[in-house]
Amino acid sequence: MLGVKDEQRRIIRDVMGLNLTEMTDSNMCCGFGGTFSFDHPDVSSRLLDRKLSRAGDTQAEIIVTDNPGCIMQMRGGLKARGSDLEVLHLAELMARYLPDRGESD
Repeated sequence: MLGVKDEQRRIIRDVMGLNLTEMTDSNMCCGFGGTFSFDHPDVSSRLLDRKLSRAGDTQAEIIVTDNPGCIMQMRGGLKARGSDLEVLHLAELMARYLPDRGESD
């Protein structure tokens, strides 16, 4: 909605030096959509299944998103499947992989 698309990808690739593999239809909804997942659980489940299938096709170890609803939806779906695939917010990924910038020499 904010028109921000490339900046997150540049942070992952160029700043953090990580390999980025874009999933097919990465902009596709995960099925959470606020109360949508509660009001329409069958449709929500199908959307989630498709999203997680596309993520699995990438062979990535981590899914990165900045949407808290998507994080909850995908983490729950992966846990229910017993998957080792991880879902992180971009800030969590940065905290994990960027060197500590707060240290002084």
